[in-house]
Amino acid sequence: MPMRRILLVVVAFAAWFRVQAGEPSKAILDYIERYRYIAVEEMINHGIPASITLAQGILESGAGQSELARQSNNHFGIKCHTGWTGDRVFYDDDAKGECFRKYDNAEESFHDHSYFLTSRTRYAELFTLDPTDYKGWAKGLKKAGYATNPEYAERLIKIIEDYDLHIYDKLTPDQLLAMEDHKKMETDPEPEPGPYGEVAEAKGYGKGVFYFNRIPTIIVQQGDTPESIAERHPGRLQQLLKYNDITASTRLEPGTKFYLQPKRNKGINKVVTVKEGATMWTISRDEGVKLSRLYKYNRLEPGQEPATGEVIFLRKKRDTAPALQKSKKETPATRVQKEKPSTKVKEEATPDPNKNNIIMEFEGEDSSDAVEDEGTIKVQIPTPKATPENTEMTAPVKQEPQLSPVLHTVAPKETLYGLSKQYGTTVEQLQKWNNISDNAISIGQQLIVGYK
Repeated sequence: MPMRRILLVVVAFAAWFRVQAGEPSKAILDYIERYRYIAVEEMINHGIPASITLAQGILESGAGQSELARQSNNHFGIKCHTGWTGDRVFYDDDAKGECFRKYDNAEESFHDHSYFLTSRTRYAELFTLDPTDYKGWAKGLKKAGYATNPEYAERLIKIIEDYDLHIYDKLTPDQLLAMEDHKKMETDPEPEPGPYGEVAEAKGYGKGVFYFNRIPTIIVQQGDTPESIAERHPGRLQQLLKYNDITASTRLEPGTKFYLQPKRNKGINKVVTVKEGATMWTISRDEGVKLSRLYKYNRLEPGQEPATGEVIFLRKKRDTAPALQKSKKETPATRVQKEKPSTKVKEEATPDPNKNNIIMEFEGEDSSDAVEDEGTIKVQIPTPKATPENTEMTAPVKQEPQLSPVLHTVAPKETLYGLSKQYGTTVEQLQKWNNISDNAISIGQQLIVGYK
């Protein structure tokens, strides 16, 4: 059986890397088209050249056709190693019965590949290289011991150059998306949309999960909570909370979308009109677009909400910001209450019909609420004027509003760059708020990511 497994991997590897009559392998081209967006996105978030990620995925998984990739969604041949708590499978590799990581889907494998490289000191030197130096990265991976094959670096470089993968090292996810004209990551025929706009059942997630805006998505059912969803659809709770911009105590609304992977930088539609009661968060939820991107496209600050009927851009920046929701209107009653003098002095004793009762009022005070009974004498006293001696005492003190910090607990795989995009700020500002001088953050660390 072990020998059979080895032969299966070798056969798959050879079959999908064979180039006939000078024509490139269709399997590799399909693999590149399917996963190039996530490779560019991982490059932006973690600094690993997209060409290297794609070439490693192609080489390690046989363009997605190896048994490890097909059965366990492991595209990078990453072994369990100390500290791995996820699912695992066993194959004969450098030794008999070695432990390999198993993932729920391919995208999770790409995320873990980035985390694997960024979290190990032996690969730290690679991140000092120019992002377009794919040759330096290929040689550095071999030197750091990513693979034991002595020709590993040369194979990566050949794949990159044969398929021009280096062009992706200079792209942003937005540029790539524009080039693709919003193509689906899945190449299966698209069925008729369902009642919630779902376009295809998501592979590797089980029943009830579909792709919306190329994101594995479910529809919230009555009684669902973030914790219960995390239990049904394996994934780290903190990551699911981040993907959906919520906290563990957020009450989920039945019939709405809940995402099992990060939302996208652009929407399916170009714009959306704000409905009654909608907020930037609900628009982000309904359209599958990152909340930070929506603020950026529409020239809004976090916390600002557009007025009903305004048009919100989902794919590019608008020229001017939309009108905002009006603040609570001031009623006549509250206006009077604010303007009513506080210096009014009245004698509160019960009027005696046999005596002249005195009501004292400052001059200029509205005395419409004073009761003038028979025998009542009204005395007006001039209002004291401000003098140098009493100016300081009578001047109103302006109270500045106190802003509270918005806190974020660092989850696995998160970076300062990714947090700056999520919260619509900059890496430099995050460093200043948290008094840190570099980009190193640790899991569980609590960061200030803004003020409100």
